[in-house]
Amino acid sequence: MKKIIICLISIFLLVGCSAVEDKIYLTDKYYDNSNNSFLEIDEDKINDLKDDTYILYVFNSFCKFSIPCDSIFEEFMKNNNISIISIPYDKYKKTDFVKKVKYAPTIIIIHKNKIVAYLDADKDEDVDKYQDIKAFTNWVNQYVYLEK
Repeated sequence: MKKIIICLISIFLLVGCSAVEDKIYLTDKYYDNSNNSFLEIDEDKINDLKDDTYILYVFNSFCKFSIPCDSIFEEFMKNNNISIISIPYDKYKKTDFVKKVKYAPTIIIIHKNKIVAYLDADKDEDVDKYQDIKAFTNWVNQYVYLEK
């Protein structure tokens, strides 16, 4: 009986501890966006950001949403004074990130060259985040501290 209790407690602790993921801070330079515009980048310069934590907006020339995606993201940048890096899909598809996130438009949260989370425009549960500033802000806030 004692062994069973110890086993159950051990399993509970292992599962409980591994399920907790901490929010992350963006790299300091992304907490200042006084011009409220995207920081444009190409596939070559994205490699220079391997030690950074940032939000990446991958866009294409067509968007199926009634409200343009970029207007929600621009409002987010303005409201939170946070910079978002943007890259056109034709340049993005030359990066390693395309192996995991294959389609655009998307927002990807990247921490030290690893994808933490991303929005998928084809998933019903993500559509509201492309169309509603509050839903988008809440989603980002699950993963990233909005203030330094």
